[in-house]
Amino acid sequence: PGSALTIGPAADIYSLGLLLYHLLTLGGFPYPVDGELSAVLHHIARVPAKSLEAPVIVSQRTHCVPLWITALPRVSRVLLEDLNGVLQRTLQKDPAQRYPDASSLTRELESVLSTHFGNRGLTRRHWLIAGSAGAFGFVGAAAWGARHARERRIYEVRSVPVAGAETKSRQTALSLEPMATASVPGPVRALVASTDGQWVACAGMATQDSGFAGLWSVTESQPRWLHTEKLPPLAALVFDEPRGMLLGAGHDGYFYAWQLESGTLQEKLRLYDSSLCMDREAGTGVLVIGSRSGHVQILSTDSYQQRAKLHVCAEHMRSVRFCGGADRIIAGCDAGAIYLIDATSGESLDRVESLGGIVASLSVAPSGKRVVAALYEGWIFSFDAKNLNDMREANVEQQLHSVYAADQWAVAVGTSERVDFFSSDLASRVTLAMGSTTETTAITRCGRDQYFMTGGHDGVLRYFHASDVLAKLSFLGERASA
Repeated sequence: PGSALTIGPAADIYSLGLLLYHLLTLGGFPYPVDGELSAVLHHIARVPAKSLEAPVIVSQRTHCVPLWITALPRVSRVLLEDLNGVLQRTLQKDPAQRYPDASSLTRELESVLSTHFGNRGLTRRHWLIAGSAGAFGFVGAAAWGARHARERRIYEVRSVPVAGAETKSRQTALSLEPMATASVPGPVRALVASTDGQWVACAGMATQDSGFAGLWSVTESQPRWLHTEKLPPLAALVFDEPRGMLLGAGHDGYFYAWQLESGTLQEKLRLYDSSLCMDREAGTGVLVIGSRSGHVQILSTDSYQQRAKLHVCAEHMRSVRFCGGADRIIAGCDAGAIYLIDATSGESLDRVESLGGIVASLSVAPSGKRVVAALYEGWIFSFDAKNLNDMREANVEQQLHSVYAADQWAVAVGTSERVDFFSSDLASRVTLAMGSTTETTAITRCGRDQYFMTGGHDGVLRYFHASDVLAKLSFLGERASA
């Protein structure tokens, strides 16, 4: 669809979408291609593209089931929804509604893989998918030029000196056994602690198309599971302590609210879009939820009704936080950009772009003066909340999943088993080995003390005390100052 006057990146994206559909269905087309030419052209120009279907996809030409489907014991409904979302956007009739370039499409497909299979899990548990990655790896060939340009841009970004940034990091390593552990049904995707540190909530994937959510008290040996019918994988959790509730947002586009005491589901509401992140501003009745479409929804915790819906970016919004009050929101997206916006008007107050990767996680220090961002590609940034261009950065030598920021330090976890603690300026670093052999997918601080909990891809929660780590981090900073 389009004309010769609109030939450009949008036309290339449309062609890549056709190729992706063709590969996923082993020769199928998103439109009927048999019959009169006028009918075929009508379908291409006017009829929406067909969606991928579960439980199997059968090519009308070859009558074969694609290898990527047979590699799975059961096709994930959420995975199909995500793939359909990618395909529908590439095949939009209006060129302006497609991905802006091939690198954006690449990031989207990488994001789908990461969401559903993790990083190591794809090649370890689903080698056939990785091997037949014409479904995804076609981007490596068809968009090689865009990828090469993106990598060159990342190098150029890294080569630009940041004002005031340290050139060398003061580092040391420690080892620590967790004080307690607990097993959960699958890989942990979300982890959050109550303000008093007595409760930790976790959520993740139990199977390819189902999730779990649970509450774990530091005084109990195992979590209490929150049972709901066909609970999807949850992307985010927050505590609403004034109301005694735990709130969750799912990949299915629904919002959930459970009572803490009973564990019963009190609310289930349809959201604007499938959600990836959520935050609640302490002391207020305001909740913010970020979506795959780049929108944020602001809800009232009194009734969980929508107050506002704001469009922030054209990419997946991976992380959203209130920043120094309920009137400002900071959001990170797949395009390597971070936006500070007015929560009432949606006006952009500040932004930083071209960070060179997917913003996997954001955290705002309790004072609201500092923002820390973790990039999936292995970089951690520390920003002045009033001036995002005043930043520090450090390389972590691992892909990152989650970050937590305090006023004087920050902690990040990723695809290795270690936990990295940083000073606020990222110049000092203490690496903590936890004795596990799995990647760490989430971390939270338990209350205001120096207790932490991590969640792993192995489905294990680990509870530990980090006073020695933070003391060592402080010592490194004092020694450097002296």
